[in-house]
Amino acid sequence: MASSLESSPMRWPCPHRISQRWPDRLCGFPAVGGPDVDGPRYCVRHLPQKDRTRLGLSIDGDVDAMWFESDLRFSTPACWSWLVPTDPVQTLAAEAIDRLGRLSDSARSQMLSPESQGMLALTNWQDGCCAVCSLPASAFGTKLVTDHCHTSGLIRGLLCQPCNTKEGNRHNDEELIEGYRQLPPTRMLGVRLRYYDLVNGFTKPLGPEYGTGRDRSLLPEY
Repeated sequence: MASSLESSPMRWPCPHRISQRWPDRLCGFPAVGGPDVDGPRYCVRHLPQKDRTRLGLSIDGDVDAMWFESDLRFSTPACWSWLVPTDPVQTLAAEAIDRLGRLSDSARSQMLSPESQGMLALTNWQDGCCAVCSLPASAFGTKLVTDHCHTSGLIRGLLCQPCNTKEGNRHNDEELIEGYRQLPPTRMLGVRLRYYDLVNGFTKPLGPEYGTGRDRSLLPEY
């Protein structure tokens, strides 16, 4: 996985396991260390305490600051390295429903709609991990944010708050964010999900008088 910038001295992907559901899903964030470091090399977030102390990173605020420094970023979205199962919607949605245990017939029926199946599949697949940086939302004491395309009104994926803020900048065309916009989790899984909020209901696509270029060209695909 190409998870670090070539100019960065931190070129080893962090081997910390980030998902209990998906044992092969590792952090992959650029690890601290060099050729003279013995043993696994971890990123600043998952360094053992003794190494944090040695590097002066014992304060969480310092770690969070380093985590989002430009030379520590992924060059491609983390989700691009995640395994997509065969027939992802049916497989992932069925697993999610099975974990809920005994359900009433009406509740189970509601979960069988295409949109519900798609959302169950997306949530199960991401398993609380941000699609861009892989960081679990629990690291910030929050839940993942449902990111959507404001032009099409369709969901892209689930992001941590910092990555969602970055993506929300329409002029942010850096490789990482642009890659996520072009191939988000919903497209990887083959699901089409309308964004919904309690105030406005389902978000409708913007008319042709809004948005041009990249955003407008994505409408048919989303």
